[in-house]
Amino acid sequence: MYEEFGGSSAVKRKAASAPNSAGDFGRALTRARKARRLSQLELAMIAEVSPRHLSFLETGRSRPSRSMLSALVEALTMSEEDEKAFYLAAGFAPPRPQSASDGHYSSTLLGMSLILRSAEPFPAVVFDRFWRIVMMNRPYGAFIEPLSRGYVVLGQAYTLLPEPRLNLIEAMIGSDYYLSRVLSWRETIASELSRVKRDIAIDTDPQRRAWLSRIEVDASSRGLIAGPGAAEHNNDNTPFVPVTMQMGPMEANLINFVMPLHSDGDKDLSGLRIKLYYPADERAERAVRDYTFTN
Repeated sequence: MYEEFGGSSAVKRKAASAPNSAGDFGRALTRARKARRLSQLELAMIAEVSPRHLSFLETGRSRPSRSMLSALVEALTMSEEDEKAFYLAAGFAPPRPQSASDGHYSSTLLGMSLILRSAEPFPAVVFDRFWRIVMMNRPYGAFIEPLSRGYVVLGQAYTLLPEPRLNLIEAMIGSDYYLSRVLSWRETIASELSRVKRDIAIDTDPQRRAWLSRIEVDASSRGLIAGPGAAEHNNDNTPFVPVTMQMGPMEANLINFVMPLHSDGDKDLSGLRIKLYYPADERAERAVRDYTFTN
């Protein structure tokens, strides 16, 4: 049945017959879609991708990202064997086969995704002990994509971001875009760095201490943590960080706070935290909702 409609054997033969190209993957995608008797529009809706982009993938005008492959595999309800062949046709190494020991890892990722989705329409992001972004929701993605200059894109929302991951503290202090969008940047950066210092103060990891030292030097060299009030924020022990952001034509007063995510000893997911943003008033809530639903 799958071979007749371009299933796993057909895809594997095509992947093995020639060097991987966008055209190879496009033909594999077309066969897989037709095997499920889906139109391009139907598949695009299920995979939450634009019909135009799906058309470009099938014709070979665009190459898929790993996150796009994951969305298409889920939309096409592929078996593990078909999924492996699909990744190979796109020129990617297939995902690691899931074993019984992976169950907790998968449930942790699912839990992270559910928490991030439940935060909408407000921004939320999961990061590791070095403040590298692990997973984000769409509202946060709408902000971080231009800040990261496309290193992180909106389409990666709710997926485990690949290595190397963007460091949100480094992105914050190294971006002119951040300074243009976060109107309270001086107070916010000082409060964020104060939060980082408190966290690292109880940690004996020399790598994190060295990283913090480099961050402080970079922030100081850019004039981001100097001036009146810096000492006050350096000693600020409040868990809430105020953020005034420009969202379209409106200003929004937000607060953010960080909570730990416990992973029951899972080494790969240890030390994770989630940062949640919430509006400080009704005007901010309207601004966030309007901005989220237009991006």
